[in-house]
Amino acid sequence: MNNIFILGGTSGIGKALAELLIYKGYNVFIAGRNVDKVEILPYSNKLKLDVTKKECSDILKKFLEKNNIDTFIYSSGVGYVNHNLEEEKELKAVEVNVTGFTRCINVAYHYLSSKNDKTILAAISSVAGIRGLRHAPSYSASKAYIITYLEALRGISYKNKSGVSIVDIRPGFVKTPLIGGESGKYAFFTVTSEKAAKIIYKALEKRRKRIFVPWFWGFIALIIRVLPEFIFRLI
Repeated sequence: MNNIFILGGTSGIGKALAELLIYKGYNVFIAGRNVDKVEILPYSNKLKLDVTKKECSDILKKFLEKNNIDTFIYSSGVGYVNHNLEEEKELKAVEVNVTGFTRCINVAYHYLSSKNDKTILAAISSVAGIRGLRHAPSYSASKAYIITYLEALRGISYKNKSGVSIVDIRPGFVKTPLIGGESGKYAFFTVTSEKAAKIIYKALEKRRKRIFVPWFWGFIALIIRVLPEFIFRLI
C-alpha cells in the first residue's frame, strides 16, 4: 500500500480511516460529494464525485490513473431505518449501495488488474447483509449484494491471476449516523469509527479476504445465519 484512494472518505468510517492512514504516512486520496468540507488533505488529493452519476466512471478512471493508486477502498453508502417502506429511501439505498457501488468497483478492478502488480480492492459491506432486516429492508439487501459481488470478484481475480486482493469489510454496530440515537442501546456491541479504522487498517496490511469489525461480530453472524426465520423476524 502506497497510494490509497478512499471513496466515501468524507465521513464516518471512511474519514476515520483516511485520518489514520495519513497519520501512518501513506499518500491518501479521498472522494465524495461533500469533499470540499474535508480539510485534512490538500486540494490535489481530493475528488468531488457523485457515484449515482454515469459520468463518474470516466472521472474516477482518470483520477486513479493520474495518481497511480494501488489501494482502492469503497466506503460510500447510505442506509435508513425504514419500517414504513418509504419508496424514496428504499430506492436511494439501491442507487448508492448497488448501482453506484457496481459502477465504481468495475472501474477500480479493471484499473488495478491492469497494473500487473500486487494491489488491493476493498469495500465496506456490513453484517446487515447476512440476513434481511425488517428494520432496514433495502439497506440489508444492498449490503448482501456487496458481499456476494465481492466474492464473485475474488473468483475472477483468482482465475485471471490478476494480483488484486479483494477485501470484504463487514462492520457490526459502529457509531455512525445510521445507528444514531440507538448507539447507547447497543453500547456493548458498538465501536467508534476510529476503533473500526484501526481494525480495518490491520486487515488491509494482511490482505485479509474478509474481516468483521470488531472480530466478535463474526460469531454473531454465524448465529444470525442459522436462526430459524420465525425467531429471526422478531429481532
